[in-house]
Amino acid sequence: MNGCTCSFRYLFRIELFMCRYYFLGNTCYMNSMLQCFAQLPSLTTPFRDGTYKAMVNRNNSFGTGGQLSDAWAELLKKMSSGRSRYIVPRGFKQVLTFIYL
Repeated sequence: MNGCTCSFRYLFRIELFMCRYYFLGNTCYMNSMLQCFAQLPSLTTPFRDGTYKAMVNRNNSFGTGGQLSDAWAELLKKMSSGRSRYIVPRGFKQVLTFIYL
């Protein structure tokens, strides 16, 4: 056991849409962070309506080139699409792993 007492799925709510995250090994802390961030309008509204694209500096050599912002926007899009009750945040996790490891 890795010391994490998370369940295998996380209940997630954005407005009236509900979906669940599948647990991807040691992602319980990431899933908790995603749940918290998704409840903050200042961190969701620009990404859901696309206005974040004008705010991202893709040429900053110290940044991620917009990869993390794009991954967050894609995750929010999947969550609010209503097509699936279960979300696998694999793409977001892959971006984090590539950037920070």
